[in-house]
Amino acid sequence: MLTLSKSDFKLGLDCPTKLYYKKQGYASKLGEDDYLQFLAEGGYLMGAVATLVEPGGTDVAAEVSRMGPGTSWEVTERALELTRSLLQGARVTLYEPAFLVGRRLVRVDVLVKDGRTIDLMEVKSKSQDGASPEWREGDWGGYLDDLAYQTLVVRAALPGFTVRPWLMTPDRSVRAELDHLTTHFRLREHEGQGSFRDVEVEYNGGPELAEAIRASGLLRRWDVERLVEERLPDVEASARGLEQWLTTDPLIHPRTPLSKDCFRCEYDHATEAAPANGFRECWGELARPERHVRHLYKVGAIGGTKEPNVNTWIERGLVDQDDLTEEDLKNASGTLTETAHRALTQIRHTRAGTEWMDERVLSSHLASWEYPLHFIDFEASASPLPYHRGMRPYQTVVFQWSCHTVEGPGAEPLHKEFRNTEAVMPAREFLLTLREAVGHHGTPLMWSYYENTQLRSLLEWLQLQEPETGADLLEWLDGLVTVRKNNKVIKVGRLVDQHALVPKAWFHPRMGGRTSLKVCLPAALQASASPRIDRWLEAEGLLYPATGGRPEDPYKLLPDLLPGVVQDGDGEEPPAGEVSITDGVEAMRAYQDMVYGLHMNDPAWRARTTEALRRYCRLDTLAQVIVWEHWRTTLGLDS
Repeated sequence: MLTLSKSDFKLGLDCPTKLYYKKQGYASKLGEDDYLQFLAEGGYLMGAVATLVEPGGTDVAAEVSRMGPGTSWEVTERALELTRSLLQGARVTLYEPAFLVGRRLVRVDVLVKDGRTIDLMEVKSKSQDGASPEWREGDWGGYLDDLAYQTLVVRAALPGFTVRPWLMTPDRSVRAELDHLTTHFRLREHEGQGSFRDVEVEYNGGPELAEAIRASGLLRRWDVERLVEERLPDVEASARGLEQWLTTDPLIHPRTPLSKDCFRCEYDHATEAAPANGFRECWGELARPERHVRHLYKVGAIGGTKEPNVNTWIERGLVDQDDLTEEDLKNASGTLTETAHRALTQIRHTRAGTEWMDERVLSSHLASWEYPLHFIDFEASASPLPYHRGMRPYQTVVFQWSCHTVEGPGAEPLHKEFRNTEAVMPAREFLLTLREAVGHHGTPLMWSYYENTQLRSLLEWLQLQEPETGADLLEWLDGLVTVRKNNKVIKVGRLVDQHALVPKAWFHPRMGGRTSLKVCLPAALQASASPRIDRWLEAEGLLYPATGGRPEDPYKLLPDLLPGVVQDGDGEEPPAGEVSITDGVEAMRAYQDMVYGLHMNDPAWRARTTEALRRYCRLDTLAQVIVWEHWRTTLGLDS
């Protein structure tokens, strides 16, 4: 029997066609998204914390897993039967109890029964501000719909009971009073089919710590009953429609109207085991163009975010970039916004296969940068459960910086770095070493606003938690950062955003509609003739071993964390390793695992992780230098 779980219901609200693909076993790329996996791990962590906040319960999922393997439906039936049995008690706390009404199937995160009253709690890792909570539709609507669906099912399953819905989320207004909280939780994955859940988090702290976590208020229960009650009629209507649809045999293939929302479809994917691609099935011939409009720069904002031009193009069948004219990109006022200008540049120069530079804009900015130039990059990690005393949920630990400094025209870049590998808050040491590298002179350059945001967070930390910090360090840090309030610049600091020049003044066909450093580096390598770049890559071991040629993407040549892996030397891109660090999300996860996680007591793994973090962050700042070198030499500056 096809059932409608709470994840099914959420997916069906988003797009009925995607729910069809899920039920038909189409391949989804969600499981391959590192960032979504990182967020999911935070959700599992808070689920474990919830069992400490609401203690003394029975873990239905764990009990069912101990019953042995079974088909998906057999496992579900066991959970349903165990839930019914346990609910016979007068006072009961259950974790992941299961309820089935018709085809509606829900597994509740935490359920507390006291007499004829049921408290139903949905645990989310998304944080809320206890000082001024807001439940805006865009931020919380999906979570409230999820909770409303569960409320409907449990009320129907337990008539005569009062069922009260609650959200449990981290309260970001609370600061931790304990250190190293995350080290007391271990995330473990289960193998095998038919498992009731794929991941569990093991708590290895004692009862005193559990009581302290419970009393801390870091995970808070929010009364959202009024908000849920308001949504129940619409949720019931949607659930009824989806439930009725599940009874059709064969299952009817819904035809959701095509729009820009399709561009983020997780079913634009295929594997050997599941070769059907959902996106291509929906779009048919409209999915075929190689230069599809979905790859345009910020396509959803062209013409206005409320009524973007792209939806009109789709209705007209204009999905090939080459079919668009300048008029198609104009907004309702008949003008081209900055975003539309960038998209037009992308279309024209991709068609021609040429690079584009706004020499006036680039020359002006590069000439305004004062030597020495400091190209900096940070790596940071965050958790819904604070790492250290004094931290709030999701407050970051900025654990690593890399800096390539070019002292003057023609000078070779010199590298300095810092990384923390211990379970401490490294804020002060991080900044002291950074100040030594960057000093008070020259232009510090970042790629996007991330580094500025982290430095402002560090400034706040030092002012509140380390008041003994010297005034000179705080003054230096304050002079470095730019302050914005309500999208207005209040104070301009020394930090310059190198990335901000890309949308305004540089395009290469290899970049497509993206401007991240991971995209811009390959573009600069393909376009630049500077021999200095080859020397820099050779020094880092990032040329093809067999040919000595430039790689298309140096990040793919970074070493794996696993020992004994031999990279290809025939000029081909090596296969991706099982464990590697090639982007910021992988760096976050590796650091968290090394310092607070499963491998915190494994010296060999820690050593490999440290080296991988060093190589990755060092390449990030070298990439910034390479892009700057390409701009500089193309424009004939400093020559």
